[in-house]
Amino acid sequence: LTGFKHTHQSCVRKQWYQRRVRGCILPTLPTYLPYQPTNQPSNLVVSKFLVLFIPFLSTTMKIKEYRIPLPFSLEEYRVAQPYMVARVSKEHSRSGNGVEIVANEPYTEEAGMGPAGQFTHKIFKIGDALPWYINWAIPSSFVIEEKAWNAYPYCKTVHSCTAFKYNFSISIETRYIEDQGTTENPFNLTPAELKEREVDVVDIAYDPVGVQELKGSPKYKPEEDPTLYMSEKSGRGKLQPDWVQTHKPIMCSYKLCKVNCETPKFQSWVEDYIHKHALRNVFFEGHRKVFCWLDEWFGWNMEDVRRYEAQTQAELNKIAGKSKEPDGADQ
Repeated sequence: LTGFKHTHQSCVRKQWYQRRVRGCILPTLPTYLPYQPTNQPSNLVVSKFLVLFIPFLSTTMKIKEYRIPLPFSLEEYRVAQPYMVARVSKEHSRSGNGVEIVANEPYTEEAGMGPAGQFTHKIFKIGDALPWYINWAIPSSFVIEEKAWNAYPYCKTVHSCTAFKYNFSISIETRYIEDQGTTENPFNLTPAELKEREVDVVDIAYDPVGVQELKGSPKYKPEEDPTLYMSEKSGRGKLQPDWVQTHKPIMCSYKLCKVNCETPKFQSWVEDYIHKHALRNVFFEGHRKVFCWLDEWFGWNMEDVRRYEAQTQAELNKIAGKSKEPDGADQ
């Protein structure tokens, strides 16, 4: 009789949870929560639990498209983009951590990676750069790999990490178009994908979210503020609130980002955190910097930027303890 009573209660609880979450992502919830009839006050607590907890259990991958208008021409940004990546990598590196550049070399169309372009392979050694409350729980050899295929004006970048039980990766497709961010479907998404896509426009000068957070942090530097900076070589600077509509030249960096975390119960939470604290902040801060570094690379050609990349690669590998000649240093 006791066994029958326990089995009966378990079935009742399961049926009750199925009714509560019908239409949601999960078909059932664990049966260790206490069952309460719907007319009991404690049922309100369970209802709140369901409302707050279920969104974090989504297994559907989000499609997020960032649009970053920039006060450059396409030819100028072809030099500015690799310069920005190399310099930011150098700034973020320190002894024992930072970035190791494994390869920086051209690839051909025959390689099966799309149009011919420049391939880079980097290893990011996190080490002490992580907060203590994360650092204690990860391996000391924690690294993130980045592989990028840059066939300007298109680029694909994949970040991956296999340090945990579940694989983790971020895929970023980028397309550069000479417009104000008005191209409706730059990645030729299907109607179903367009329905799921979320568009986020990032204003490097007056973004309401980014500017407020940056100015309240130690990372803010007046000399890297596009509303204050004036370029001596190009005459550009001190961007006005309507600069996206009035500035010449103008272009836009479209970035289609997908975060894949093979932890089905927390896919949505991980995605939200990565988009807010990693991708969006990096796009916002990095492009503010590259505009305010305009006088450092303005007038360069691709040979100049390749030399700078080779020099940076040698310095980063030395910091990372890999004192070797840079791959592709002669390109």
